[in-house]
Amino acid sequence: MSHARRLGILPGNPIYYDMEGYSDGGANTTGVLAFFSGWTSRLNAEGYLSGVYGSVLSTQRDLVTRYHTGYREPNDIWMANWNYRRTAQDPHIPAAEWSHHQRLHQYQGGHNESYGGVTMNIDGDFFNGATANARNGYMLLTSNGGIHLFGPIVGHGSDAGKLHRGVTAVALARDDKTGGYWILRSNGGVTGFRAPGHGSPIHNLGGARPVALAGSPAGGYLVLTSDGKVRAFGPVAGHGGDAGKLPAGVTAVALARDRKTGGYWILRSDGGVDNFHAPWYGGLRKKLGSAKVVALAAGQHGGYFILTSDGAVHRYGPAKLHGSDAGKLPSGVTAVSIATSPTATGYRILRSDGRVDCFGATWYGSLVRKSSGGSRPIAIANATG
Repeated sequence: MSHARRLGILPGNPIYYDMEGYSDGGANTTGVLAFFSGWTSRLNAEGYLSGVYGSVLSTQRDLVTRYHTGYREPNDIWMANWNYRRTAQDPHIPAAEWSHHQRLHQYQGGHNESYGGVTMNIDGDFFNGATANARNGYMLLTSNGGIHLFGPIVGHGSDAGKLHRGVTAVALARDDKTGGYWILRSNGGVTGFRAPGHGSPIHNLGGARPVALAGSPAGGYLVLTSDGKVRAFGPVAGHGGDAGKLPAGVTAVALARDRKTGGYWILRSDGGVDNFHAPWYGGLRKKLGSAKVVALAAGQHGGYFILTSDGAVHRYGPAKLHGSDAGKLPSGVTAVSIATSPTATGYRILRSDGRVDCFGATWYGSLVRKSSGGSRPIAIANATG
């Protein structure tokens, strides 16, 4: 997994093991199943999806016998059956097993194909399952501390049922180093899930409200409070904040880290953006109209996006615009959070009704028509990035 991280294949992605054909039964089956139980357990523990490649007449047949028996089955399977059928369906694998976009099919063995005048000998494969750096899911945080997973992403628990009376979840940030995440609570507490805790401002708020959380590639995090103060915890550099600088009636709303410099931007309630060891590209000050600024997200290749409550997305610097929800939201529905894709230049918008709208990024589902215990959608975060 350390090799995968060095290659840029971060937690949330799948890693497949190639188990070539064998005579199933007896010691062979026992050994293969024991190995893959450990394979899946370790990968999932590190935040990766587990994948297994193998023949439908040996590897996959053995896995089918243990499906939903309590055995630690892989997240995805890659079926080798050279039947020349470009489909994820196979008569050897029951239709109800690995049925949620969890299958890849090698339908043809080595053969020559030419592209751009170059001839290569390749296998033929049909994908309806997780592939590295191509299918990154996302997580939604609700005010009761619940974490809701969409797409190929591994969850590590949540604050649901654990928050004290009057305390809510307010922000979510991914730990790029471990694949885990942190939840920021309204009392200033930070809880880690497969991510190390480095402290919090729980006893040092000074009357301000916690409003935003941002992770660092090194494994630390930044907490922003409504007075504009930025606090650094763990291995992450602080570069100052807006504490003592905000005009009367103006509060800090959101925080985003610049992937290039390690600095960050603070979004203010008046639409202004203040930069700290990060380039400034502009803001919405005096341009807001009746909408409110609600979220800020860093672009994949620099720059940033500002999301307003009417669903409009405003891009600054190198960030690329892919559209927005402006003029499309039903009455009473607002935009609440935005997350940029770690593998593309697009982004996803979370709405107050639980719906997720995607622009230049893959959609995997939302909270619409799903029970969230009466809690409100708060934030969206991607699997990686």
